[in-house]
Amino acid sequence: MTSSSDAAGVDAQSKLQIELFGATSNSVDAVGDINIDVGKVEATYTGQKGINATNASGNININADKIDSDGTGVNAQIKGVGAENLKISIISIPLPDIPGDGNIAIDVGDVTSENGGGINAETGFGTIDISAGNVSAGAGVGVNATTQLNTGIDLSNLGDFDSQLAAAFSGDGISIDVGNVDSTGTGINAVVSGVSGVPLIGDVPGLGSIEISAGNVTSTGDPSIDGPQDGINAVTGLGTVRVQAEDIVADAGMGVNATTNIGISLSVSSSPEGATARRS
Repeated sequence: MTSSSDAAGVDAQSKLQIELFGATSNSVDAVGDINIDVGKVEATYTGQKGINATNASGNININADKIDSDGTGVNAQIKGVGAENLKISIISIPLPDIPGDGNIAIDVGDVTSENGGGINAETGFGTIDISAGNVSAGAGVGVNATTQLNTGIDLSNLGDFDSQLAAAFSGDGISIDVGNVDSTGTGINAVVSGVSGVPLIGDVPGLGSIEISAGNVTSTGDPSIDGPQDGINAVTGLGTVRVQAEDIVADAGMGVNATTNIGISLSVSSSPEGATARRS
């Protein structure tokens, strides 16, 4: 159980502070693996997350039973650096913009959020593996998983297209296996986004495959308030996209949007309204 002053039922953050000439800096995200293994989590005070795990770089592993929260049920973010300045007294030092590097693995029971999203997992360079029971998101996306590149990518050799192609198809990228999902936002959102502005190369498309297995997925968002909200949205630049689900209902968007730019191998097994599978 939590108190009203707690930000989350379980809160694990890798942070760094620097002391210089007797002055202490603000806390910034730091490198470090995070491993959480707990039973049932209850965090029902206003805004409380069920489980919160954040770092700059390093793997995040979360195992838990049933989670009940007011805010986001599970939040796992490998943030990288550059989002905030390092501040010591009156000095503010900009940090280089570097994506987070690390894998996220989440294995939990049922997740119920009264006023937030269900499960949120974000990394820069890394894979995401989510396994959960039923997920209910009272105000947000049911399951959100975003990465830029899977860890099978050799960043020192991005010009070798053949090796990157093989890595994209061999790497997991994003894997989601959940029960029923109810949300006001998109039911399941899985995106391998790529990297913009790589020196000497330019934009690198998202490299990595996506595999989604779910029960019934229901998105009940109001399009006049929230904009389009799909049942399942799965997008990568280079890699396979596989989606398998039961009944899919999206009041404010498409049932299933499964898209890859190059080398698609799609298997969509469901009964949604307005499902699409595209290679662009």
